[in-house]
Amino acid sequence: MKPAVYIYKKTADNGQELKYSLRSLDNLTNWNGEVFIAGDTEDWFSDNVQVIDGFTNLDHEYSDAQSKLTAITNDDRVPDEFIFLNDDFYIAELTEIEPLHGGKLEGKPGKNAWQQSKHDTAAYLQAQGINQPLDYAIHVPMPLNKHKLAGILDILERRPQLMMRSLYGNLYDIGGELHQDQKTSSGKLKTGKLLSTKRFSPELIKLFPNKSIFEKEIT
Repeated sequence: MKPAVYIYKKTADNGQELKYSLRSLDNLTNWNGEVFIAGDTEDWFSDNVQVIDGFTNLDHEYSDAQSKLTAITNDDRVPDEFIFLNDDFYIAELTEIEPLHGGKLEGKPGKNAWQQSKHDTAAYLQAQGINQPLDYAIHVPMPLNKHKLAGILDILERRPQLMMRSLYGNLYDIGGELHQDQKTSSGKLKTGKLLSTKRFSPELIKLFPNKSIFEKEIT
């Protein structure tokens, strides 16, 4: 059983996606009931949220995430093994979180920052002797080891444009099953056990109607 550990940057709607992500944790069968959040706080957080400090808020998305991930590795309260999530991940059905990947890692250089990062990460991994790297940068919770994560963050200090999840999954050869990414770009949720949103969807209210212990009673 493992805690859920998030990185979070405050949103204009005061963390509505995060609120419903936390509600969805009850569907995790290998979750120990604890939550750590490295990042900003919201007024609706209850005392059950264990907030991790020691990071620097940065404008660049990747650098900001890496700062918060470093704070996680430095926090003695976080055990070696944990489940890593972003605020827009939801567990819609009872499931045990295990490694999942999106198939072959490849990108289109020059198309956009995301595709360039995928391309650069694939090239880096191939240079390390991994001929067919897998894409772990999909929108699902991911089991991580704190000490192994620290090793990946050392690489990112030198190569900040690379993708943490795909570096971790390939360099540590975690394997896992092929998974269809169920992130939606609209207000309509996709179907499946593991979902993700681009922005808050009212459908989340119906899917996860019960408040979690991580919300204050006044919300």
